[in-house]
Amino acid sequence: MIDEQIDRVGLLEGMTREEAEAQIRAVLEDEDKQPIFMNDIYTVTIRDAKVDPSLPPMMHLSVKRTDRNPIDINHWRILQEIKNMIVGEQHEAVELYPCDSRVIDTANQYHLWVYAQENRPFPFGFFAPKTVTDSKSAERCGAKQRDS
Repeated sequence: MIDEQIDRVGLLEGMTREEAEAQIRAVLEDEDKQPIFMNDIYTVTIRDAKVDPSLPPMMHLSVKRTDRNPIDINHWRILQEIKNMIVGEQHEAVELYPCDSRVIDTANQYHLWVYAQENRPFPFGFFAPKTVTDSKSAERCGAKQRDS
């Protein structure tokens, strides 16, 4: 089974077959502990995020379409809705755009890191009250906005 997964996924650049096998074994051994949410469109796996111990506890949400295609151009709104439904509306999450040497891009899969504690904001971002406009409101000030 592991050989099939390595053949299907391939080896990451600079990774030996032994390293790939160890990584897959670690995931398989931990698989029973990972909650998985699935519907006819999306599959979401939740793991404890392995973060610096000085940081608050976090969760890692791995999100992919069940048909393995990319999420459409509204992916931010889709990921926001998934995060709200699974973890909660008052949990903050980030989608990381890492330095190039840490990029992992092996499938049409999206990753969110979410604070496990409600109402704990990240120390960056907007601190103003929630503001959402529709296309008509945005047009009045010369902007464009998609409707929800």
